[in-house]
Amino acid sequence: MRQTNYSLTELETLYYLTIQLDNLHQNLFVKSPDDMPGTSENASLPDQTGILTKREQEVFSLLLKGISPDSISRRLCISINTTNKHISHIYQKFHVSSRQELLVKAFSKNS
Repeated sequence: MRQTNYSLTELETLYYLTIQLDNLHQNLFVKSPDDMPGTSENASLPDQTGILTKREQEVFSLLLKGISPDSISRRLCISINTTNKHISHIYQKFHVSSRQELLVKAFSKNS
C-alpha cells in the first residue's frame, strides 16, 4: 500500500469535496427530464421521429435531455461505437450535422 503525505483532515476534506463534485455533476449534466423545457417524457417529438427506429428514438430522447454519448452508452448498455452509429443515423434522418443543429431543429418544432 502506498503511503500518502495527507493528513486525516485533508483526506476528509477531499472526501467531502468529491461528494459535492459528484452532486454538481449530476445536477448539471444528468438533469431530470422534467426539469428541462421541452424534454419531458410527454413532450411531442418532431414529426421525423416516425422514421427513427425504436433504439434511435431512445438515443434521440436522451440527446434532447443533454445526456452525453458516453452516458447514453452506459444507460442503454451498448457500446460507444453503437451509440455513435445511432447518432449518425439520427443526424442523417434530420438532415443535420451536429448536436446543436439537432437540438435547434427539435426544439423549434416543439415550441
